[in-house]
Parts: sequence; C-alpha cells; structure tokens
Amino acid sequence: MPHAKEIAGAAAEVLLEKHASGITAVYIVEVRNRQEIREVKELFSSLAPEFEVYQLAEGTITAYAVHVLERHRCIIQFTLF
Repeated sequence: MPHAKEIAGAAAEVLLEKHASGITAVYIVEVRNRQEIREVKELFSSLAPEFEVYQLAEGTITAYAVHVLERHRCIIQFTLF
C-alpha cells in the first residue's frame, strides 16, 4: 500500500460519492508487528462478504472503514459497544 505522501503527490482531485443508506465505521488499530497486521487484515477480510470493507492504512497504524447497510445496523452497534 502506498504511503500518504506518495498518494498526496500523485492525486489531482478527491472524489466523494454518497453511499446508500447505512452507516460507516472507521477502525484505527495500532499494531506491534507483522503478525498483528496479518491478524487484523484477516479479521476485517472475514467481514467482507456481509459488509463493504475498505482498507485505509497499513503499517504501525492500520485502519479500515466498514460500511453497513441500514438493515444490518444493529450488528455494528453491538460490535462497537
């Protein structure tokens, strides 16, 4: 995954698109080593069949956005608290 400086240097514009109804949660995880990076990646990959999962960052700080449709909203609320 490219570093933020590489992306910023190459980007000419940022396009934001409205998603269907639902909510998006962003998870930011600090990891200590490559094993933990792998474990976090596997965890979020396991959500992909049910939810839209986007990796935002990888490294010491790893981040994912998870978009949940309105009908599954109770699931993400349960996992957040």
